[in-house]
Order: sequence, then C-alpha cells, then structure tokens
Amino acid sequence: MAIRCFSTHASSKRGEVVVASQRKREIEENYWSRKVRKKKEEEEEDEIALSRALLLQKHEENRVTYKMLPLSLLKTSQGHSMLVELKNGETYNGVLNACDAWMNVHLTKVVCTNKDGDRFHELDTCFIRGNTIKYMCVQEEIIQLAKEENERRAAQRGPYQGRGGGGGRGGRGRGRGRGGD
Repeated sequence: MAIRCFSTHASSKRGEVVVASQRKREIEENYWSRKVRKKKEEEEEDEIALSRALLLQKHEENRVTYKMLPLSLLKTSQGHSMLVELKNGETYNGVLNACDAWMNVHLTKVVCTNKDGDRFHELDTCFIRGNTIKYMCVQEEIIQLAKEENERRAAQRGPYQGRGGGGGRGGRGRGRGRGGD
C-alpha cells in the first residue's frame, strides 16, 4: 500500500507525514474495533436481559400467591407438621402445637438438626421465640386450607366489615357526650 504525502509547508518532512497518517489509520481502526466490541457487548447484555425477563416471566407463571396474614396461616396449621429454620442455621421439624401474636411457636415431636446437618436431637416439646425464626415451611394443603378459611370468614363478615367494625353513622366513637340523645 503506497502512501502519498503532500505537504504545503516547506519545513515538514515526508517521514513525519507518513507517521502521522499511519497513526491516524491506527486510531481509526481502534475506534471501529472499539465500536464493534461495544456493539457486541450491548447485544450480549440485551440477550442476558431478555433471558432474565423470560425466566422471571416463567417463574411468575409457576408461582402461586395467596393474600393472607401469616398469623392466620399459622393458626390454621396448628396440629400439622412444619419445618422451622432459625437465623443461626438450626432447623426444627415437628408438629405445631400453638402459636401467638409474636409468632412464638410451640412444637411437639421435634427433630432438631444443627447448622452443619451432622447432629440430630429428638425432643418431646420445644418452644421457639418468634424473632429468632428465619422462615417456616408448611405443607401445600395447609395453605389451601387457610385460603378457604379466610374466604369463609370474609363471607360471614359481609361487605364493609373489615378491621374497625361497620363504620358509617351511629357506630362507636360519637364524641364525648355533649348532651342529648
């Protein structure tokens, strides 16, 4: 490839111009190679984003959500077996005997497993404080049972009978009794 150099300056030399044009070509090649690399990276990012979106969509399709309070689920699961994992890694598998508003649970026929999973302990009864619990696993039929029970309670209450009573005129809280009827 022949490079022709034309100079209007008398002081410029042919070698300087050739080096400058080669440098210009290198810069252009780097620019275009960076641009191609950047475009490939963007395409890869788009593919990753698309695969993540498809994965999330598939996960949402398979995921079944129920709208209920956790305490009502716990009360429904009394008498059934459940797994409780604590924040320190220990797991307790047993039958739920009782629970309270602070999510403290009382289990019977318990098998306790340590964090590493190499030691097991059998206990007759066990009380677990609610703020040490990481998560609880209940059986799928218990979730369905709790859902049906919540629907039954909602049907008994009737419309507009949520927390706080019936509302409307004539309910509780009519002030401090300013005479009259």
